[in-house]
Amino acid sequence: MQEYLIKMLMDMTVLTMMMTIITMNADGLIVPLLNHSMALVTRHVKTTTIIIIVIIIISSSSSIVIIIIIIIIIIIIIIIIIIIIIIIIIIIIIIIIIISISIIIISIISHQQQSTQSMRVPIW
Repeated sequence: MQEYLIKMLMDMTVLTMMMTIITMNADGLIVPLLNHSMALVTRHVKTTTIIIIVIIIISSSSSIVIIIIIIIIIIIIIIIIIIIIIIIIIIIIIIIIIISISIIIISIISHQQQSTQSMRVPIW
């Protein structure tokens, strides 16, 4: 019974930690938009989470460590995907700007050519 309770407590701690890591990551993205007091709260949550992770790694079986590593890898992958999406959006915007500028330049050049051709009067 005691072992079961300890196991249940560990599982609950892991679940809490998972949720904290996920919310911590979200807060890390949102903090610049929030006020200073909220930033202090999230900083406190982050330090607490790090302490919990260290305690769990020290006092747990290898399966929980593997779960933590998987969660961290998933968060890193999500951040990388977000960065890649932002880079792709920036590249698309730059391409659209370049295409629109080139279309404007081409239209100006063609308009100038038409106006100079209409001004020419045959000599004979």
